[in-house]
Amino acid sequence: MPLSKIDSDSLNTAVVAQTNLAAGVAGNGPAFSAYKSTNQTSISNSTYTKVTFDVEEWDTNSNFASSTFTPTVAGYYQVCASISFNASTTNPTFTRIGLYKNGSVYKVFYMAGSTVDRVIPNLSAEVFLNGTTDNIEIYGYLQGATGGLFDGGTTPILTRFSAAMIRAA
Repeated sequence: MPLSKIDSDSLNTAVVAQTNLAAGVAGNGPAFSAYKSTNQTSISNSTYTKVTFDVEEWDTNSNFASSTFTPTVAGYYQVCASISFNASTTNPTFTRIGLYKNGSVYKVFYMAGSTVDRVIPNLSAEVFLNGTTDNIEIYGYLQGATGGLFDGGTTPILTRFSAAMIRAA
């Protein structure tokens, strides 16, 4: 027996109120976006260094402070970040961008070095946060270069950090 055709016009006109969605939908869960507006020069070769984000673009539930995201709603979060490394004296062998959860490495993304002095690794990861004590931060790691820094600036924004709830617990 053939399946009946669904009328696409009727699908486009359906409106579902947020309150009628399933309990597991993120809805109005916590979200934020932040970036660096100035350079951070206190990074060392072969050492993870916390990236300090000094500008909040928005923070829907006031859960971002001191470059740390500590949401008060338990759930699954989509996290995105990038770091612009600028190694002024030698080219890096590789860089890492680390997602730290509760002060420990949780996910790490690598980027091979190049013959240019600027490398911009990115990360995108999903993470469960319990809504009470869990927090996340971004760290950078520069290997094989000296005189490195995390670039800040406003155009384009190269060093940034954001997260948004994608599903409630």
